[in-house]
Amino acid sequence: MTKSALQTFGDGVSARKVIAQAIDYLDGAHEIEHIHYRAQLVYAMSGIVRVITPLGLWTLMPPGRCVIEIASQVEHELHMVGKVSM
Repeated sequence: MTKSALQTFGDGVSARKVIAQAIDYLDGAHEIEHIHYRAQLVYAMSGIVRVITPLGLWTLMPPGRCVIEIASQVEHELHMVGKVSM
C-alpha cells in the first residue's frame, strides 16, 4: 500500500468519542487508502464491500449481516460491488 490520506471530520466532530456516518456508493466506487484516528465499524445495508488492509482482504456479504471492525490508525481501502449503503 502507498502513503495514506488521513480522514478527519473537523474540529467539533474530532473531539467526540463516537460518531456515526451513513454513506451511499455506486457500483465500482473505491475509497482510496486511508486511516482514521478512531476505530471504525463497517456495516453494509446493501451491496458488497471489500476491505483491504496490509494484513488481508475481507468481503462483507451478504448485505445486512456482516460487520467488520477496523482498528484506529490501520491503513485500509474499500471497494464497492453493486450499489452500497453503509
